[in-house]
Amino acid sequence: MADGPLADGPLADGPLAEGSPSDSVLARRPIPPVPARTPNPIRAAFSSRKAKRRWPNALRVALLTGTIIVVGWLVGDMQAGLFATLGVFTASYGEGRPYRNRAVHLACIAFAIAAVVALGIWASPTLWTTVVVVSAIAAIGTFLCTALTVEAPGVYLIVLVCASGTGLADAHVSPIRVGLLALAGGAAAWSLQMSGALFAPRGPEKNAVADAGEAVAAFVASVGSASEETAQHRAAQALYGAWSVLRTQQPARAKPDATVSRLRAINRELHLIFADTMGLAAGGATPSAGVADRARELAGFAHTPSAYPAPVSEWESTPVGRPRTWAALRAACKPGSRVLAHSARVGVASLIAGTIAATLGVDHVYWAIAAATLILHGDLNWLQTIQKSLQRVVGTLAGLLVAGAILLSYPQGLWLALIVAVLKFLLRLLTIRNYTLSVVFVTAIALTMAYAGQRGFDVSDVLLARALDTAIGCATALAVFAVTARLMDTRRLPDALALTLESVGAVGHRLARGDVTAPDARTARRDLHSRAVSLLPIVDASIAGASNQRRTAEQLWPVVVATERLAYRMLVACWSVESSGAPPPLDSAQADELDAVLADLARAAVTKSAPQAGGAVPEFLTAEVLQLRDSLVWSKPGS
Repeated sequence: MADGPLADGPLADGPLAEGSPSDSVLARRPIPPVPARTPNPIRAAFSSRKAKRRWPNALRVALLTGTIIVVGWLVGDMQAGLFATLGVFTASYGEGRPYRNRAVHLACIAFAIAAVVALGIWASPTLWTTVVVVSAIAAIGTFLCTALTVEAPGVYLIVLVCASGTGLADAHVSPIRVGLLALAGGAAAWSLQMSGALFAPRGPEKNAVADAGEAVAAFVASVGSASEETAQHRAAQALYGAWSVLRTQQPARAKPDATVSRLRAINRELHLIFADTMGLAAGGATPSAGVADRARELAGFAHTPSAYPAPVSEWESTPVGRPRTWAALRAACKPGSRVLAHSARVGVASLIAGTIAATLGVDHVYWAIAAATLILHGDLNWLQTIQKSLQRVVGTLAGLLVAGAILLSYPQGLWLALIVAVLKFLLRLLTIRNYTLSVVFVTAIALTMAYAGQRGFDVSDVLLARALDTAIGCATALAVFAVTARLMDTRRLPDALALTLESVGAVGHRLARGDVTAPDARTARRDLHSRAVSLLPIVDASIAGASNQRRTAEQLWPVVVATERLAYRMLVACWSVESSGAPPPLDSAQADELDAVLADLARAAVTKSAPQAGGAVPEFLTAEVLQLRDSLVWSKPGS
């Protein structure tokens, strides 16, 4: 692989290399260093991350949890109150979504939690039925959460709630009654998470656009510095996320809304600033000092869109967001889909962990299944998987100590409500900041709810069983990951590069047509933006993966950078045509030739071969394609 964009491997002959004016551009835009590996997993496991202010929401959820338990105590049915609090975990989802979308999303989560709790209790009398049912819940839940990009905690919390509910149940409890109680708690959590719509009905949309404005401003300010590529990636992610909030997560047939329309106009201007800055950076120039200030000003307008002085753009002039539900599910079901493979991995690991726990006679095998699901459900790389296993083990052991102290005090009534509320507050407060500490409190909550009020059990036996379940689940997850990672991840990066180059060609055909705001053109632009944004996370995952994945990522790193630049250059051209009405920078014949060149480059990336000679490309993409072709020189003469 060439060491950089001007490596001494031979360039292809043909129009692309004839007197190209791009050499000076390439010299000013070197390939940045390969990303560093993930930090030491032990150190990373106990580090904290920054998070926005979370205590108000954490306090509301804690008060709701405590209130439900108190109501159960007052009516003389503490167990019913505890069952209802299972539904309150619905409040862990939906943050950042527009309220109309959030309403449907949280309702689906609440029904899912109620259903899995009822299923878990129904299956609990028979050991092997429990193993099969809970493993199936883990696999199906992983598929749905991954395909539909459900936010963290994803399927794990649903499986854990199923485990907690089964632990609460006795031999005579009705699964339907428990499901309805959990649904009632979910309805209460739904109301709590929707209450913000009364005070700031467009708050999530405003926050998303404001975050995009700050990210674009940071990118503009970083041009020419070592952090330019990273800031560019963050800005692209923020813009893509904002468009998803403004488009995909809005009702399909919503009535015109002045606030949303103005936010779309603001975000459109941010896209233009991003596009212009990309164009300047590609030419080795830097934007004027006022550009970053304008992006920050737009971030301010996002909070007060009525003050935005520019005309509001038309509804249909904006890009589309992520694929909608059925399109995402269809894509996930295609043969060879990574979502299917990932779901199968979780299902197999859950089934093996449950079987081992059942064979060893461990009580409540679903805890082992929950531990295996936690380790694998996030589609992580090898080092991240080790880190999460370490976090799970350490957090669980500490959580068992906390739970043991609580259970030995035998809390009842108001004391139990207060303890669970405090634990829930700490859990919500720390979920993003420190995962290990959040495991401590989620373990303590689960065991406190499962065993509080019961007598005649040995606390040390319960704690030992949970520790053994966790060890079985984590060990099984690591083993399954080690076996399947090589099969699942070796071609991930080359295939992602090929798909991105394919999307560049698809957008090129729409650009040549001159109508970059038609529905199919906006969809093609959306797909290209999404695939370009996904390249860097895939590289990070590969760098921290097995040795063959790491080697492939290091070899393909210059190709990734060049492909990302090419993708953004094509998106810049679309934005320029849309904003200025200028004629497209290529015609249909050139789009066909570009397609052929990109197909050859994609083949070279996937097969680790040299690209073929020849092939003309439009002048506005010459520098990027030349850099990409040069990066695909796999070996130097004499090496």
